[in-house]
Amino acid sequence: MVRVGIAAPLAGAAATLLGIGHAYWAIAAAVLVLHQGADRSRTLRRGAERLVGTWVGLALAGGIMWLHPQGLWLALILAVLQFVIEMLVVTSRFQESTRLVESIADTVDAVAVTSTHLAAPDTATLPARAARRDLQLAAVTMRDAADAAEAGSVQQRATALRLAPVVTATEPLPPSLGNDWLCGAST
Repeated sequence: MVRVGIAAPLAGAAATLLGIGHAYWAIAAAVLVLHQGADRSRTLRRGAERLVGTWVGLALAGGIMWLHPQGLWLALILAVLQFVIEMLVVTSRFQESTRLVESIADTVDAVAVTSTHLAAPDTATLPARAARRDLQLAAVTMRDAADAAEAGSVQQRATALRLAPVVTATEPLPPSLGNDWLCGAST
């Protein structure tokens, strides 16, 4: 959230200084890219996808405007493009194929890192807080990945069903570390 809080005003200020109309578009783009990427690599990938998508969309819009379709043809072109977009963006099988397995591993790794801070005399240190934050983020990401896999393709649903016991066993780990500790209270 800190990244979003810093990037949103910077994007708006940059758009205003550059004289770009609709500065809120720059703010929205910054928030979308940063909010949907859980870590630096996913944020960069999301930013690259958004950049490529914008350029492809501009090229398609230019082509459509050059053709100047009207009426039923315009409706048909837009319907086909919307269908293609939904199939490529919403049901991205490549992206979801390993997401659940990776998110389970990330959550277990975050539990291991967080657990090392349990024995420390002061659990409110910056590294301990960062470990708690990372653990909570990993648990939320794992739940999202499980939900996406359950609603995905036949293969993804089979993977979700096979890994459901692992998700069920891993999901309660953050709360089992103790609510006082997770909230930053010293032991």
